[in-house]
Amino acid sequence: MMNLGATELAPDGMRLDRSPQYASNRIEEMPTPEAFQSDALKLVDQMKKLRNAPVVEEDYRGPVLFSNDAAADMFYDLIAPNVLGKRPAPGRPARTNRVVCQQFQEPCPADFLSVVDDPTVEKFGGQSLSGSYKWTMKACRWLL
Repeated sequence: MMNLGATELAPDGMRLDRSPQYASNRIEEMPTPEAFQSDALKLVDQMKKLRNAPVVEEDYRGPVLFSNDAAADMFYDLIAPNVLGKRPAPGRPARTNRVVCQQFQEPCPADFLSVVDDPTVEKFGGQSLSGSYKWTMKACRWLL
């Protein structure tokens, strides 16, 4: 894994952070030193632009497009915790403790959204995935 990190303080006092990461199981899929340096220079330029961007005073509620790294963070922070089936506190009428759906067999979260967890997938979109493994009886021998 390789990381870049930048922190800036905007004129209004808002802290601005960016930290792109590169992760792969294969060294040849990692950025070259030249590409890494180029990305670092782009990050410096992005931070300057972000620091000098005007403050938006109005609220916006509508569609938003996220970059690939931001989309992963949004999924982790907003979707994942709300589809987990955690027990509610004693005395609560809900059968589960989540924002998206509260009742047993209620469609959760929506018909257009699907999530698949398949640890046997080694590549996606040509990129190696960290943490993949083959499911075999030898791998789960400790269960026996």
